[in-house]
Amino acid sequence: MIHADTWALLWSHSQNAFHVERVADMLASNREAYATNRPSDYVPLFIGAQDDCRKAADASLCVLNARVNPQADKLCTGNDKAVDNSVRSAQLVDNSDCGGAA
Repeated sequence: MIHADTWALLWSHSQNAFHVERVADMLASNREAYATNRPSDYVPLFIGAQDDCRKAADASLCVLNARVNPQADKLCTGNDKAVDNSVRSAQLVDNSDCGGAA
């Protein structure tokens, strides 16, 4: 069972953007897309408390910007890239860790 306050950080390839929403909402949207045979562009990258999802997105914005403007990659600090790598390798947290802010 998914805790009611579990959130997901989603990434859209076509929009080069992040989106944060409740996991229950994400799953409902995915089920609707499946039922209507509609493609979905959003990929879940991280699951946890809302605040943690937003922090992960904020910490990875430099990478999104660099995809649009290669010059922006030079402005990314080593810490930005390290955080992005941590988002890439993050494990799904279990429900006991998902008591974050609403």
